[in-house]
Amino acid sequence: LGGARGASRWDMLSGGGGFADMVEHGHLRNADEAAWHAQRALDVFSRELADVGVHVNPRMPEVDTRWFADMFFDNIVVDAIKHQRISRTGEAVAEIARWVQETVATLTAHHAELARQRELLIARREEVLAG
Repeated sequence: LGGARGASRWDMLSGGGGFADMVEHGHLRNADEAAWHAQRALDVFSRELADVGVHVNPRMPEVDTRWFADMFFDNIVVDAIKHQRISRTGEAVAEIARWVQETVATLTAHHAELARQRELLIARREEVLAG
């Protein structure tokens, strides 16, 4: 999406024309494919979280790969709208990435606490058995 955002900015500011549109849409197709793979990984992550009682269904944003209006009505207004869509999609992807990082950090902290509690229980069991 970063490449598409840059190509979109260039198209919008310089009137890059058909070549800029082709570059932008090439980046968008790549981003769409990456989003598909990321969604598969999020689906696996969701199933793993369900195993520990966390039920979520995170969704990657749809990457707008439509090109007809951008090519047929190539003007600053269409270019600006397309640029805004790309930027919003990038922000949504960043939000999902933050959620994943926060979720992993929370799970890591919870795991550490459970490991500490386990060690305390093992020590207490040893005391009871020795006593």
